Amino acid sequence: MELRVYKALWGMEGTYEEQLGKTSAAGYYGIEAPLPQEGNEQSYEWMTDRVKESFNRFSTIK
Repeated sequence: MELRVYKALWGMEGTYEEQLGKTSAAGYYGIEAPLPQEGNEQSYEWMTDRVKESFNRFSTIK
């Protein structure tokens, strides 16, 4: 059995780039993060690209 541990970004300090680097380096499988505010789709696209780079895996719930 494989245990997949996710890290919530809630309450973490630093930029998304720093937070993703820390969670990836710590060995987490992925992250939980707040959705971007309406009208800020570019921020969401940037973040999904960084998650793909940091964790080499990505899934979203639609």
